[in-house]
Amino acid sequence: MNVENMSKGYGGKQSRLRPSLIKQVDGYLGPHQRQLNEGDTQTMVFSAADDGPFWMEAAEKEEKRKDSVIPNKFVKRRLTKEELMRKLQEKGVTAAGNMKNLHRLY
Repeated sequence: MNVENMSKGYGGKQSRLRPSLIKQVDGYLGPHQRQLNEGDTQTMVFSAADDGPFWMEAAEKEEKRKDSVIPNKFVKRRLTKEELMRKLQEKGVTAAGNMKNLHRLY
């Protein structure tokens, strides 16, 4: 699971994240106040029955719940080798090599 692939709100295009069964306390649950317990299933996307993001006001939650498209949403993608080299050059870094080496410098 990668947090960068998760949506912080309702709707929009997102990866298909599967639910996760909390099999035991150790390794699954942290030291903070629990919302889930051993034996519960954690879902990675909001369902229609969920409260929604804690940081939204109730009216905003209801409005966003009905949205299927999020305006101004950026799609994350990997840079091509040429794009990566250009961005490094803009920072004053002269680099060559494979993508792994270039990503390490960026």
